Amino acid sequence: DSYVSDTLNSWIKDVVSTYGIDGIRLDSAKHVDNKHLSSFEDASGVYIVGEVFNGDPDYVMPYQQYLSGLVNYPAFYWVTRAFSSTSGSISDLANGINTMKDQAADLSLYGSFLENHDNARFPSLTGDMSLAKSAIAFTVLMDGVPIIYEGQEQHYAGGDTPNNREAVWLSGYDTSAELYKWIADLNAIRKLAISKDSTYLD
Repeated sequence: DSYVSDTLNSWIKDVVSTYGIDGIRLDSAKHVDNKHLSSFEDASGVYIVGEVFNGDPDYVMPYQQYLSGLVNYPAFYWVTRAFSSTSGSISDLANGINTMKDQAADLSLYGSFLENHDNARFPSLTGDMSLAKSAIAFTVLMDGVPIIYEGQEQHYAGGDTPNNREAVWLSGYDTSAELYKWIADLNAIRKLAISKDSTYLD
């Protein structure tokens, strides 16, 4: 409906302007009319990473015609399978990533993640801290924009919804937690790599 689309576009333009927002995660993008997606991002004037909840790259990648970025669900599934046990397939992960690098419009604009509010937290799949660290390192250092879900830095282990939506303040915001420090170190490495080589994200 053009009235609804125009109203939402006017609203997002005002919200971005009022609050100085520099990027938006658009939930459930695959359930929105494609023509509206483009006009919504244009109206916002900022980068939008759209959630297309599907593990098939051939299904996900075409949505980059309508939005700058996409939540990298295909990589989420490959990373989860690769690191949730010591027998996970790194070659499947590498092959999948390489396929997307060859075919995606711009993989550097995808949002890379290991956990979110729709999936069981990674530590509910394995209690192995080394595997958790490896999975986080991959998602932070791979092409794209890293997304850390609240509580991930505290090694929350909730399973399926709603158990994966634990309140972060229950941790006391522990900045000495092992994964909190790990993520901070990875972010510093990423920043250093970018400062040394502008093609790091290409």
